[in-house]
Amino acid sequence: MLSKYTKEQKSNLIWGIVVTVAIIVMLLLNGRYSYGQTVIDARDSQEYNIVTIGTQTWMAENLNYEIDSLSWCYMNDTAACTDYGRLYNWTVVDSVCMTGYHVPTDAEWRTLESYLGMDDDDISYFGYRESGSIGKALKATSTWSTGATGLDTYDFAVLAAGIRSYGAYKGMLYNSAFWTATEDIYKEYYAYSRMFYYGDGISRDTGTKANGYSIRCIKD
Repeated sequence: MLSKYTKEQKSNLIWGIVVTVAIIVMLLLNGRYSYGQTVIDARDSQEYNIVTIGTQTWMAENLNYEIDSLSWCYMNDTAACTDYGRLYNWTVVDSVCMTGYHVPTDAEWRTLESYLGMDDDDISYFGYRESGSIGKALKATSTWSTGATGLDTYDFAVLAAGIRSYGAYKGMLYNSAFWTATEDIYKEYYAYSRMFYYGDGISRDTGTKANGYSIRCIKD
């Protein structure tokens, strides 16, 4: 399997695996990382993987609860909803998650990023932040285009689900965006989001509320 790689590439790959395993073992021993549990949405009986990272318990899959006219399947393909979850208009954030869960705020995303090692100077920075390679650690090992795949170190499994913008679908295999529950106080029609791209970081942005982004719910 490794024969197609150069000696340097093999060394980097092996080192990456060793570091990833070491981080997971350390977190497990400290009781700060757990995976393998699920939660069932009583509204439609869908079951979702959940993961505990630090003090937070997150859905480890994108939400797929249908809300007429305010949620969409990528390219209107129902199979995309099954594989990637639905894309949501921001206006649903107060009611879209199942009982006991809610759409995370910008601050709750920053808590996660801080816990996973993002530099303090980057936590509140608006725009693309690459310190700690948090994006790569959270991205899934599949669905992303060649060269953009993640390590999925924490079983968070961010998929390259794409977005819906001004009625057009774009970005599947290349990016993914998640709504937060936090509005932009300077722009009435915008709210904070997290965007994952080709690189290893995470972008802290705002998007127009009419856009369709993925949603991850976090435990109350």
